[in-house]
Amino acid sequence: MIWFGGNHVLKGGLQVGQIMAFVNYLLSTLFSLMMASMLLIRLFRAIASADRIQEVLDSRPEIADPADPVSFPAPKGRVAFEHVTFGYGGNSSEPVLSDVTFSVEPGQTVAILGATGSGKSSLVHLIPRFYDVTSGRVTIDGVDVRDLDRIDLRKQVGIALQESVLFSGTIRDNIRYGRPDASDEEVVAAA
Repeated sequence: MIWFGGNHVLKGGLQVGQIMAFVNYLLSTLFSLMMASMLLIRLFRAIASADRIQEVLDSRPEIADPADPVSFPAPKGRVAFEHVTFGYGGNSSEPVLSDVTFSVEPGQTVAILGATGSGKSSLVHLIPRFYDVTSGRVTIDGVDVRDLDRIDLRKQVGIALQESVLFSGTIRDNIRYGRPDASDEEVVAAA
């Protein structure tokens, strides 16, 4: 536009002020069109995100509580895996864990070691029923975890994840994160 306008100014057909005014109006219009296009792009991204959020909200958990759950007030803590087989696709997939049998007594410390992808996290996630076993059973004090209410079960199980995350605030606040109503004595005991 400046080159084209400059040629017309040299030929005497336009004045410099007219060219500058036209360029300013053009830039102003172009800026408005760019803002409108960015707004439109963000709108379509928001619609796509809202659809994904709605899918999550509409989803139902695959793991259902039993119709008549077993009461589980204060477990002693004996955890047993009895011929456990587990695969992420159910019976149709290659099992991650195959015929695993062991038990852990209350107060006993157990380390689970293995290469990446060997099933360590999968094994631990079967205890609070983040997944259900394909075959066999996981028990706590002799009670199959599938016979327990998931909320009651998860109140009794603590998991220290591989990547620890501290939230802003004090250590006391971080310990109380999962149970804000914990007393000071309970926080100290957990620490």
